[in-house]
Amino acid sequence: AKKNILKKEPELNAEFCNIDFEAGNFANITDNLREKNYSNNLLLFLGNTLGNVSDKSRVLSNIRESMTLKDYLLIGIELFDVDRVQEILNHYVGNNFWKDNIMTALEYLGLTEDDGSIVVKFNKDKNQVEARFVIKKSKTIKYCSKRINLVKGDKILLMISYKATPKSMQILLAETGFI
Repeated sequence: AKKNILKKEPELNAEFCNIDFEAGNFANITDNLREKNYSNNLLLFLGNTLGNVSDKSRVLSNIRESMTLKDYLLIGIELFDVDRVQEILNHYVGNNFWKDNIMTALEYLGLTEDDGSIVVKFNKDKNQVEARFVIKKSKTIKYCSKRINLVKGDKILLMISYKATPKSMQILLAETGFI
């Protein structure tokens, strides 16, 4: 993003910071920028990262706590539309990259692709994509000193990706104190 922004706007007077927004607020950084005569800060939240954190309210609160009324927040997120459910699911079903990553974790626990199947569904009540590994045959796996008995039909939740609607984003931002 930095490279692309500076390419488009070479005269831009800016500083770029990579921040772990889940770790807490980063007011020390934004205050430091204000002390350098950057009275207004533009915070860019790119990608669909907000859709993949478990506590969206906490993340947005961390960001809000780092801002003043003179700062701006630009969130880049794909907004969801019910008519696009199948298109969204196709992205996951046809994508071996994330499947390979998930299978690596399952293989570490002693499961293989033959032990089950990955099922991807859209949860309309929660507006999120959910992927589960459904066990095909009973199997016992060992994790640390524990044994876990899995039976046919058991489901292991692997992934959730929240899909925001314009209204849900408006509510979420309002609940976390954004104007």
